[in-house]
Amino acid sequence: MTDDATQSGKHPALTSSEAAATLLRIPPEAEGLAYLPGAGELSVQAVRLDLGAMPAGLFAKLLCYWQSKCRDGRLPSRADIDPLDFPQALGRVCLLDVHRDPLQFRFRLDGSIVAEHRGQDMTGRSTDELRPLALANVLRAHYTQVVSDAEPNVHEIRFCQGAESATLKGLALPLSDDGERVTMILACTLGTESLLGLL
Repeated sequence: MTDDATQSGKHPALTSSEAAATLLRIPPEAEGLAYLPGAGELSVQAVRLDLGAMPAGLFAKLLCYWQSKCRDGRLPSRADIDPLDFPQALGRVCLLDVHRDPLQFRFRLDGSIVAEHRGQDMTGRSTDELRPLALANVLRAHYTQVVSDAEPNVHEIRFCQGAESATLKGLALPLSDDGERVTMILACTLGTESLLGLL
């Protein structure tokens, strides 16, 4: 692709009249690792969904909560967020610190339900340490986009291994120490129970 949106590293805006999903762009160094073809091998594919078409439910409630914490167009801070305000999401919520030079995403908190189903507690560790490597690559691409856009992002990750498959949905909400620069990401993941026995 050579369109302006691709060159800038940003996705074009999606509308409800367009397709509900676009393929999440993978950084050049990760290209080829997001897909692991071959009989019996695990393949991982990430798709960005249309935020405006997100159905009612936990994600919609979290998005509305995040929006209520935005003031004068500024991003909310970690101090603005109280997990007790969304008890139904506890265990599915992760907090990631954004480090730069080089860009890295480190789990300050890995939700207990997510960690159990994934088979890895990532608290204190980087997304680059996730396995399979394809999952680390698509999450890195997803979170990089959140930092670049400084906007919420919802995506779907599909796993397939032989006849077995699993589908996760993730919502990522940017947080900031100064209201502009993304310094933390609040992420919520649904569907992790489908990973049991696959990863």
